[in-house]
Amino acid sequence: MRLAILLAASCLLLSCSATSLTTNRRTTVLRPCTLGQEALSAQCGTFQVYEDSHAGQGKQIPMHFAVLEATGRRPAADPLFMIAGGPGQAATTAFPPILAAFSRVNQERDIVLVDQRGTGKSHPLQCPKEAKPADCARSLAVDPALYTTPNAVEDLDHLRIALGYAKINLYGASYGSRVALVYLRQYPKSTRTLILDGVVPTHWNLGETAPADAKASLDTILARCTREPACKRAFPNTQAEFQSLSQSLVQKRSVPISDPRTGATTQIDVSRESFTSTVRLLSYTTETAALLPLIIHRTYQSKRFDLIAAQSQLAVGELGEGFSDGMYYSVVCAEDVPFSKSQNALAAICRNWPSKAMKADYKQPVTSNTPVLLLSGEVDPVTPPRNAELAARTLPNSLQVTALGQGHIVAVRGCVPLLMQQFLTSGSTKGLKIACLKQSQPTPFFIDFAGPVP
Repeated sequence: MRLAILLAASCLLLSCSATSLTTNRRTTVLRPCTLGQEALSAQCGTFQVYEDSHAGQGKQIPMHFAVLEATGRRPAADPLFMIAGGPGQAATTAFPPILAAFSRVNQERDIVLVDQRGTGKSHPLQCPKEAKPADCARSLAVDPALYTTPNAVEDLDHLRIALGYAKINLYGASYGSRVALVYLRQYPKSTRTLILDGVVPTHWNLGETAPADAKASLDTILARCTREPACKRAFPNTQAEFQSLSQSLVQKRSVPISDPRTGATTQIDVSRESFTSTVRLLSYTTETAALLPLIIHRTYQSKRFDLIAAQSQLAVGELGEGFSDGMYYSVVCAEDVPFSKSQNALAAICRNWPSKAMKADYKQPVTSNTPVLLLSGEVDPVTPPRNAELAARTLPNSLQVTALGQGHIVAVRGCVPLLMQQFLTSGSTKGLKIACLKQSQPTPFFIDFAGPVP
């Protein structure tokens, strides 16, 4: 998801000195703060929750959150809670780059960003660099088994009560969509609407279909290249070239590159796994997907992997910033790996990670008549549109929207910001005019590094 939100975003015009919310039942203190490199003005606060919420006693952990108060004169009583993905991302750092897409929403209602337990400033579970999972777990001085989605959902509702909101709307991005669905299941009377962007249903296992989904995304991207004359002339055999490059990496290679972030010369190991993973990450957004035929072709021609190594370094650097890998393990080891048919690298990690598998009923589909807007990108390599189809089967009051040619997370694309605002205003999927999405086109392919054909 992190790559999907690396887009320029203008600052929202919010008052730094405002302290009142849309309700006077607030029981937590808010102070002026700024968020992200965008320096968004907001009101920040902290509230305490029990690490073991079921015990209701013992160790407490701080939960960090921010409120962007409604800018309009007559704000709605129900805010929008935004939940980040990963698992392992913090909302207060993940969302500022895309909040401009929610400016219409913010005119009408407060926006609340909560760092999920184990992320950001909410007792982050960050492993020391190069630490093995078992060593990391011992270094955290917490019980990692208590940092799962149901615990996070209870934290969300504690904050809802502390801020005095009777009902809330939820926007969940990627894994955050699962959090939103579990919140709906546990607190249906407190949920007004859901927007799920890059859908992760409870009955779908993170990582299980990743190779097949990544291949389907790349196939679709390269097929589009063959349909565009300029791209086809420049790169007539990219699919075969990709397969040849992948097969040539029987053993990893050490590649010298100039670090694209620092300029320093460094050695990067490139393996078949890192090569395909880098291509998958470039598939996340239409801007980076537009480079794929060019990068594959240049790499094939030169038989050098420095270009791929540099892209890998960029991707890993972006994903690693502020990411809580311990929280990631806590979620997938309890909620996904025990129910997965594939025994991948995650299964090996989870054997050494303190966790307790969820009860079988946790993996049942969430069933509700609550209005739900399901957003998908046509070529999303990690949460494909069929995930939204799965979720929709038990959400009869839902509307599935697929943005053609787009990748992971589509809130910023085309008319989607307008659709979200209209959906939240009406509280209904009825009457939403989604035909406007046809006007949104993917980024043209780069024929060379000077840019796409005009």
